[in-house]
Amino acid sequence: MPALTEHQLAADALHQTFLVNLITEIMDQQLQDYSESDSDSDREMEVDESSSSFSSTGISSSSSSASSEDDEGPSIVDTYLQSTEQLYSQCYLAERGKITKSQDQMWLLLDDYRYNRPEIFHSYLRITPECFDDLVAAIADDEVLYHFIHFGSHAS
Repeated sequence: MPALTEHQLAADALHQTFLVNLITEIMDQQLQDYSESDSDSDREMEVDESSSSFSSTGISSSSSSASSEDDEGPSIVDTYLQSTEQLYSQCYLAERGKITKSQDQMWLLLDDYRYNRPEIFHSYLRITPECFDDLVAAIADDEVLYHFIHFGSHAS
């Protein structure tokens, strides 16, 4: 299985968090609706027994619950969409710095690590030394690559 990038891992975690929060919100709403329906049936029984006005109580409670929902802030969906947009607006999650390179490092990677520490070679190039050798053999006779290597990238 291929390794996931930092963006993929973060997006997966964000998506899972969204789903858990959405399910929790739906279950809370259903529980609240169930509780309100039980209390409504209790109130209806009280209305039958006395002459108090139930309809005004029901209206005031529904309007107060609607205003409390408005005061809660952005919805779970809005928060998820904003977070996803912010995640994908960046190329890298961590700040990137310049890496100095030298011929010594190239020798260390292509000669030493390639033969003696293939796991380090693989971590740098993301391919095995054997795959690297096969790739070099496959493109070794390519005319464009020959001109690029021997005359530089500005060859005409």
